[in-house]
Amino acid sequence: MPHAISRRPPFENRWTSGRKAWRWYRSLEALGVDNARMRLAHQNSSRPPSFPDPDIPMGFVQDWLSYHDRKARRGAALAVAAGVVVVIIGVAALIFGPLPAV
Repeated sequence: MPHAISRRPPFENRWTSGRKAWRWYRSLEALGVDNARMRLAHQNSSRPPSFPDPDIPMGFVQDWLSYHDRKARRGAALAVAAGVVVVIIGVAALIFGPLPAV
């Protein structure tokens, strides 16, 4: 875990820090983004959603999901940028043709 050295989890949250935050973070990572999102979506007003650690506040889960959403958007933007670079190189190769052998 690259963030284990830090005292704070890899995202901003206003709920806690230190060991408790890392315990919650690891619990949610083990649960997975899709499962956490489903549990949060299927909550009803009489009973809060159940997470691996019952002490995790819903706000922490929402902050964690926002972190993963931002991370996914960055990955998608990087993939688009890489695709654009490949297309530019391909168009340049078509325009200029193969380089002459020296």
